[in-house]
Amino acid sequence: MKIAVFDCETKNAVTDWSDYGAMGIACVVVEDNWTVPGQWRARIYQEEEIELLVRVLEEAHHVVSYNGKRFDNPLIQHFAEGDPKRYNVDLFELIERSAGRRYSLDNIAEATLGVSKSAK
Repeated sequence: MKIAVFDCETKNAVTDWSDYGAMGIACVVVEDNWTVPGQWRARIYQEEEIELLVRVLEEAHHVVSYNGKRFDNPLIQHFAEGDPKRYNVDLFELIERSAGRRYSLDNIAEATLGVSKSAK
């Protein structure tokens, strides 16, 4: 089974979280388990490589993200022709449904790993 885990990082801080063009994409990190058999392989995509990223996500059987449905997917769709719709595991959504409230990625990292994020 092909699994991809990914996260987007933006170029610019904005006050309007739906202004994807102003945010831009600094990079998207993807780890997959099929490019190198028996290993997880990380790749980094720049904004101008988003079409390549979409092809990788479309190839996966399962895509894992944190808040991907609400943020990463719309951000990618703003810059790409393809549709990286294969989000069937959004950890943010699963935790929210289970806990009955929202937790930031920083909250989850602190609670599970004992470390905070290094940046916003």
